[in-house]
Amino acid sequence: MPVRTEDRCNPAQPCPICGDQGQHCFFLPGRRAVICTSTAHAHLGRPTRNGHGTYIPLRTLSDRTGPVPVPGHVSGRNGQLGPAGPLWTTSQAQPHDCDPATDPSPAHPDPSIDWSVRNQVYRALIRHLALHPDHRTHLLTERGFDARWVQAHGYRTLPHPSLRHKLVQQLAQQFSDQQLLQVPGFRAHPRYGLQLVGWPGLLIPIIGPDRSVRGCQVRCDPTHAASSAETVPRYTWLSSPPTAPSGSPIHVAFPARPGVARPVLFLTEGPLKADYLAYRSGAFCLASAGVSNWGPHLESDVRQVLTYYDRPDQVQLLIANDCQDYGWLPNGRPSPVSAATYQLAVRLLALTDRVAILIWPREWKGLDDYLRAGGRWVRPVPVLAWAQFQTGPGTLPSGPQLELGLGSKLS
Repeated sequence: MPVRTEDRCNPAQPCPICGDQGQHCFFLPGRRAVICTSTAHAHLGRPTRNGHGTYIPLRTLSDRTGPVPVPGHVSGRNGQLGPAGPLWTTSQAQPHDCDPATDPSPAHPDPSIDWSVRNQVYRALIRHLALHPDHRTHLLTERGFDARWVQAHGYRTLPHPSLRHKLVQQLAQQFSDQQLLQVPGFRAHPRYGLQLVGWPGLLIPIIGPDRSVRGCQVRCDPTHAASSAETVPRYTWLSSPPTAPSGSPIHVAFPARPGVARPVLFLTEGPLKADYLAYRSGAFCLASAGVSNWGPHLESDVRQVLTYYDRPDQVQLLIANDCQDYGWLPNGRPSPVSAATYQLAVRLLALTDRVAILIWPREWKGLDDYLRAGGRWVRPVPVLAWAQFQTGPGTLPSGPQLELGLGSKLS
């Protein structure tokens, strides 16, 4: 079928996949799909019958105006694509680095899991994925990271399930089916074979205290809902129970310069929030996938993180759950977040007496929101004072404030 001139990509209508403006790529009628001739993006669709391009449905992409980054490349000046450096290099500014071939292998909390295989598979998955422009914009503008931090921390886009077949084939060339099936997110379909399951969206690596990738969370894209009535979860795990559940591991956010970390250790809910606290405060931050979901390995993870400090006995553990959710229910009982915060504090007191709960102006829900708005001062509440607050409605006692500063960006 001849291609109409108006359907060919040009400077006014560049290819939404590779950015081609030289009339090599073209749209199908109705802009329902594009035939992209870039071999670097062949993993996004299926080859055409004549082999002169890749058929890529645009309904699976939430952005139709900007080029899709090539795996292993970053966008350069004027939107051009160029080769990137190795994923998570060994510089201190990229603290989550570890080569799967040389990862340290300390004693992990659950000996039934092959953490080395999980780390290697997830890092290979990250190397084969790209970061969609929508997700990159979200991280830069709404989350407040800079481009260097985003590149260093391995955030990627998990594409629509219809676009994962080639991705799974690439991983199957590196790992055996037995290895892949023990990694959360992979399953064997009786008809279609090996699959990578999970809602499409922003892929967030979950890092362990030894810098290994222990899991992956996905910030789900609501644009991929099958219908307006379908409920889209905000966050979900790459998980494939019952054979390989995620296990909800704790995430460790490393500061940009771990060797000069401040003598505080934050604990909060959500990996992106933890990454931002580490980014802005210059301190380590641990995150769970829920205020009451710290699991049985909290103490061992905290002990391992404390080994990164020069004087672990002087580190203060600061709990930073969403401040707006503290308080009391109409029945006179503490709110779930208040109760979970106190339970976490009690567990931490078994490790050190330097534990406090942070509060800040209640106009901002999370500490990350407060810092993005320019806030600097927070108030640590001792656990004893919090325990008294738990016994009945009242106000928290006033006390000295702590200046967080601006961490790795400016201080």
